[in-house]
Amino acid sequence: MNTNLKKAIAGSLALVMLVGTVAFGGFNPDIAKADDAAAALNRKTITVSGEAKVKVAPDIAYVNVGVRTEGKTAVAAQQANAQKMTAVIDAIKKAGIDAKDLKTSNYYVNQMYTYENNTSKVTGYEATNTITVKVRDITKTGDIIDIASKMGSNITNGVTFGLVDETASYNEALSIAMKNAQGKANALATVVGVQLDKPSRISEDSYGGGAQPMYSNQAMNMKAYDSVESATPVESGDIEITARVSVEYQY
Repeated sequence: MNTNLKKAIAGSLALVMLVGTVAFGGFNPDIAKADDAAAALNRKTITVSGEAKVKVAPDIAYVNVGVRTEGKTAVAAQQANAQKMTAVIDAIKKAGIDAKDLKTSNYYVNQMYTYENNTSKVTGYEATNTITVKVRDITKTGDIIDIASKMGSNITNGVTFGLVDETASYNEALSIAMKNAQGKANALATVVGVQLDKPSRISEDSYGGGAQPMYSNQAMNMKAYDSVESATPVESGDIEITARVSVEYQY
């Protein structure tokens, strides 16, 4: 191989190595990250919130009733309570409530005291047992309260109404909330004279409505109903399902 050919080959290899080095050195991940950070700082956004409420008729009621008894001993209070509470539960089941729709919500036995001359004295014991009843036919809500009262219930902690499945109603509210947010964003964009891109961030800020209390008398004494013949009126009304969203737009 002559000298000129060797020089030409060596020059070509050097050029290839130089080009490769320049091409490889042209991408620097640190520089790319810095560019992304700078772009993020310069990003212009509009952030809005949207809310919607959908009213629907409830299809289930939750009734909380119970029995409070007293006795000179804890055992006496418990036994008296068990007897009355069993009668209440049996009557509710006979009224068409399934056993799976009955759940004990509270049970306790407390000492009762009197105070004289800054000294406490135990005078007896108090036993309390309450249950939550799912009433799937809400037209029978008042009947369940009356039945429990007639069988010895002397406590009611209220009635709440809800939906067995609120998914469809909540999704409807969520869709309306999103449209509400879009309307706000478009109004703001029009005022400042910019064109919005698609949403860059959407967050859901709520979930559903839950059971709504419609009738409540904390620890109401039900003995007053023993001689009342008319049924307890209970109105379910509508419940509100609320959805909220937060949406960010770039421009």
